[in-house]
Amino acid sequence: MKKWIVALGLACSLSLGVSSNVVFAQETIVQENAPSTIISQPKNFVGNTGSTATFSVKAENVSKYLWQYSADNGKTWDVASSFNGYKTDTVSFGITAYRMSLLYRCILTSPTGDVISSDVVYVKSSQTGERATITAHPVNFKGNDGETGYFSVSAQNASGYIWYYSPDNGANWYIANNFAGYQTNKCTFTISSYRKSLMYRCKVISTDGSMVFSNAAYIYSNEGGTRAKITAHPQDYSGDIGSTVSFSVSAENAAAYVWQYSTDNKVSWNNATTLSGYNTPTCTFTLNNYRAGLVYRCKVISSDGSVLFSNPAYIHANVPAVVISQQPVDYTGAIGDPATFSVQASNVSSYLWQYSQDGGQNWYTASSFEGYTTRKISFTVNNYRSTLSFRCKITGLDGKVTYTDAVKFIKGGSATILSQPTNVTGLIGDSVTFTVKAENVDSYTWYYSPDNGASWYTASSFAGYNTNSVSFTSTSYRASLLYKCKLTGNDKRVIYTDVVRFVLHEPAKIVSEPEDYYGLDGENVSFTVVAENAKSYVWQYSNDGGTNWYTASSFAGYNTDTLSFSMTSYRRSIPYRCKVVGKDGKEVYSKVVRCYQVAHITTQPQETKVKVGSTATFAVSATGDDLSYAWEVSQDGGKTWKSANNTTSKLEVVTTVDMTDNLYRCVVTDKYGYSDVSNSARLIVLLDKNPGEDETEILSLKKPEQAPQEEVVVEEEAITEEIVEEE
Repeated sequence: MKKWIVALGLACSLSLGVSSNVVFAQETIVQENAPSTIISQPKNFVGNTGSTATFSVKAENVSKYLWQYSADNGKTWDVASSFNGYKTDTVSFGITAYRMSLLYRCILTSPTGDVISSDVVYVKSSQTGERATITAHPVNFKGNDGETGYFSVSAQNASGYIWYYSPDNGANWYIANNFAGYQTNKCTFTISSYRKSLMYRCKVISTDGSMVFSNAAYIYSNEGGTRAKITAHPQDYSGDIGSTVSFSVSAENAAAYVWQYSTDNKVSWNNATTLSGYNTPTCTFTLNNYRAGLVYRCKVISSDGSVLFSNPAYIHANVPAVVISQQPVDYTGAIGDPATFSVQASNVSSYLWQYSQDGGQNWYTASSFEGYTTRKISFTVNNYRSTLSFRCKITGLDGKVTYTDAVKFIKGGSATILSQPTNVTGLIGDSVTFTVKAENVDSYTWYYSPDNGASWYTASSFAGYNTNSVSFTSTSYRASLLYKCKLTGNDKRVIYTDVVRFVLHEPAKIVSEPEDYYGLDGENVSFTVVAENAKSYVWQYSNDGGTNWYTASSFAGYNTDTLSFSMTSYRRSIPYRCKVVGKDGKEVYSKVVRCYQVAHITTQPQETKVKVGSTATFAVSATGDDLSYAWEVSQDGGKTWKSANNTTSKLEVVTTVDMTDNLYRCVVTDKYGYSDVSNSARLIVLLDKNPGEDETEILSLKKPEQAPQEEVVVEEEAITEEIVEEE
């Protein structure tokens, strides 16, 4: 938020070209969101008495100009209504000695109501001259009521004099134009009790156009006693409405006290006789909105009968912001109807109704409408007004501005539903809202049914039951009800919405658990869970036996119903599970699964050739958990197999001639029941050579089922004969 800060008043010795003995008071105005921009500031004007002075300001985004003048060095400002063009960007006036003593500025108001100020300027004489020097200041005057008093001042290089008085110890000064000689070096007056309470001084205008002020003086009483002296002034108060306010003053030589208040920012004062202690050094009262806008001071009556006043004390109430309790609503009717828009609000300082003819892009004060500065505006609808939008600009007691909702005129007709309410699904404790959108509706009434629509009851305990949106917090009971809305049209005909309900989310339910995976390292492992009413899945793993679980985010599908990864020895060492979050927000977990490596033969048995009577050895190597081995032998070329009566990874057999062409294999089984069968390995038995033969003969005895019958018979006989001969 931007802040525009304009310094009003400045040290003359810096830029005004006036002697450094004169210092103007300073005032700071802070305005927020001020869109007006000053392009060219007004300049000091040089001229003489009788000529015309002109000040101009150039700015953008300005809706109003207002020129002001100050007679007390910028402490207070008055509207320059007697000057030509005082409400324009250029003001002009005839120069007088008095006007040469004033300061001038322009207040600029933007279309949004924000205010900024121009630089402060003044009129300087073009004649040569010197700055005045006061050689004798006015002195205090002693006298009684009814006598004539006077004050005088002596000065060199003076071209004019103006006497002033202050009713508030010098905080503000006013021209004493009802005193004889108030524009000379000596003013006279009739002494009164009131005038004894004032302070007096003289503004001396130099021949060079600059100004100096005399010391302040006041009137003493000739009667016995001493003029009072205030040693402690009342202090400003900050607090809440309803708090107790206390103002105090301390004074020497005081005979009496009277507390006073001002309703017009110190222009006039009234005795605060209704306040507790109003005629003592301390007054107290309860702060309310009315008193928060007042200014207070104490009138101190001296023992000599003279009067003086304390500094004014202000109240800075902690005023609450505007609260709109009821927004204006659209008016439905016909052309020619008397329409009314109203707003209910608290902590309000003022109302200002506005209208827009372009859908809310620009707004204008509805000053031609009755009640445009009250909480309720009224008008007769015509074709033009039926197209407008209206809103109320509310200024709070805290000075801040709030706008109501924009409203409009709606032509009457039958209610038409544009959008039906729909079922809402959620959890117990959720905030549930059903909304219907419709046009030409005069009223809404929401109903509920506890018996599946057989009977209906007004949902008056629900927020918004008589608006287009009803809201409530879900409970088990309310989840069992049906809901609908009755819409009464502008023509008083009734229609109903569709029936809707609040549907509770069901908890997640696992209908198919993941299963352990059995396979080999390097294979793709896949775990799948099937669940109903699942909102999300998160697969987890544990590396400490299930004490702690971690999200398996490095695996494919870790946030789906199926987790996949390549099996390794490490991944076989840890368990897995799936966390399933239901639509009701609650969690359920699948059973814990693992992947296991099944029995797998890594080294196959090999064909073996040995001499008859020697030991033949067959061996396998395998991986797996808790492996068992079972060797088998086949004597029919692998058609049938029987146990070889060996349960180790190595089979040793002592060969005989009839073992030739036997096949051997090993069945390796793990603890999970998975088996891997090795390749079959052939046994070849070698026979020693007969006496007289030159070389060894290798016989491969075919089994009868392995060769034609005649050939088998011949071989068997031959072999038998050979064996007999050998024996």
